[in-house]
Amino acid sequence: MTDWAVPDTLALAHRRRREVIAEIKRLLVLRDLIGDWAPDHRARYLVLCEEERILIKRVRELSLAPTPVLV
Repeated sequence: MTDWAVPDTLALAHRRRREVIAEIKRLLVLRDLIGDWAPDHRARYLVLCEEERILIKRVRELSLAPTPVLV
């Protein structure tokens, strides 16, 4: 189980996905500098990858959701 809530708006989903991608990149840079994964970095990386997968799915769902028409 994750410690974050799935965003309920497209803007929040995009923002969270950008944050996740930035953190993934940071962890990959650290891995390259160190030459291997730090003890807790690999676990965090895997959690972030799973979160990104869920966010991609949520962005698709929100993008395809019908928007109300105001008359």
